Amino acid sequence: MPCAVRLGYGNGNRLIATWSGLVTVPAPPRTRIIHTGPGAYSIVPAAAGIPVWAIALLVIGVLLLLLAAVAVVLRWRHRRREATRRTGEMPRHRRRSGVT
Repeated sequence: MPCAVRLGYGNGNRLIATWSGLVTVPAPPRTRIIHTGPGAYSIVPAAAGIPVWAIALLVIGVLLLLLAAVAVVLRWRHRRREATRRTGEMPRHRRRSGVT
């Protein structure tokens, strides 16, 4: 990229130095500076996305939570059904609707 520089120096900028020529502009850095706190900055890679292993770990965690929730609901329903069988009570949803 062509470039020209003109510098004035000395008493009252009477002396002038000039230069012109080609300069090489470096590629943009592959890092990014982010603000992490008051007066604190961190340098992270520019392509800092979520790694595949982290996504897989999140998916496995969500599936385990869903499995645990289903197990709790099924156990609750089973215990409730057993309790109504032992006592001979009619389930609430049937009592309200009048179905016998």
